Amino acid sequence: MNTLHLRFFSCESIPPGVGGSISVSASNSDGSSSVSNFFSYLPPSILAVVPAAVSQVLATLTVRGSNFGIYDSTLSASVLQNSAVLAAPGIKYVSDTQVELLLKPNSGSSLTVVVTVGNQMATYVNAFSYRAPSVSSLLPGSQGTTGGSTLTIFGADFGISDLSSRVNIGDTTSSHTVLVSDSSLLAIVPAGRGLGKAIRVSIANLIGSSLALFSYFAPSISSVAPGNNPTSGLTTMTLFGTNFAGHMETPTVTLGITRCSSEWVSATSILCRVSSLLVEDIMSSLMLRANLFP
Repeated sequence: MNTLHLRFFSCESIPPGVGGSISVSASNSDGSSSVSNFFSYLPPSILAVVPAAVSQVLATLTVRGSNFGIYDSTLSASVLQNSAVLAAPGIKYVSDTQVELLLKPNSGSSLTVVVTVGNQMATYVNAFSYRAPSVSSLLPGSQGTTGGSTLTIFGADFGISDLSSRVNIGDTTSSHTVLVSDSSLLAIVPAGRGLGKAIRVSIANLIGSSLALFSYFAPSISSVAPGNNPTSGLTTMTLFGTNFAGHMETPTVTLGITRCSSEWVSATSILCRVSSLLVEDIMSSLMLRANLFP
């Protein structure tokens, strides 16, 4: 009786599959045996992710690479920002070389994409970013210096209500904002002064750009009391009007070509201590600069 000892065998056709460290078993008429951690399929690999920037509301990423398995493979994906996991995207199998990620509304930049096929993962760093918000127009474009009124801001990529939003007019932050849609939001105008203030919208950690500028109304004088003063001066008169800005301001007032010592009282009144000069008709000879607050 001759005994034949086989030290190897071959498998002529490996079935499609995914995963690593797969157990392999062999059997014959005398029984069967198995070997653990014997075989692995090639792990998935990501070569490209497009587009590089997406909307904060709804977006689809195309992930191209290799070894994404077959249509019924166990697939999952995640998006990371500085190792923090964002809302998990949906994943759609296209082919062994392509999958699509259905992103949830979110925010962030330089994000990492991880695709898991079976028990093997592929990672792609700095894969994409959500687009930063942009401002295109304002309604109205000018308001009073006292603030408190509502400004409507139009643009794109303002996200959803779950994302924190912040609006700056110049260097001052609005006390309250309300997101209306991905393309418009409302902001309470803070007190201020000046022209050509840049509007900056920030959504989560994304700081947007602005093509629109905001201006505060220029100060306007409606009356002066008293209307006549002695030529000796040394008299205090009150200027009444609108848009005299806030209590932190130091107004500049001139009578003719002479500057008087002034004190801010409110957004509608300023005190001016008159020096020695002749004031014949205060309403006609007063030359009060439009730029009370240079």
